Amino acid sequence: MVKRINWTLNAREDLRSVLQYLQQDWPIETTLGFLQKLTDKLSMLQQFPELGRGYTESDSIRSLVLIKQISIYYLYKEEQITVLGLFDTRQNPNIKKF
Repeated sequence: MVKRINWTLNAREDLRSVLQYLQQDWPIETTLGFLQKLTDKLSMLQQFPELGRGYTESDSIRSLVLIKQISIYYLYKEEQITVLGLFDTRQNPNIKKF
């Protein structure tokens, strides 16, 4: 069953920052490739919401590697997936905002 996907304001800001960085420092093909990977992963999550690894003990917050440098953190609850943020895996994991 297809799940509905919502984005938090924090997640939207994370995405905006990533896209801004890619557009400034990389060829357009890199940005388009990133967007395609994001679209593909979100489509997979709609079909298989438990695909990601549990991040909290209750597994309600899960993470899924988008590319080796960025993971998607999301909350899966009933018929809805809420994207909480995109996290650069090269950062200190203790600074996650969700």
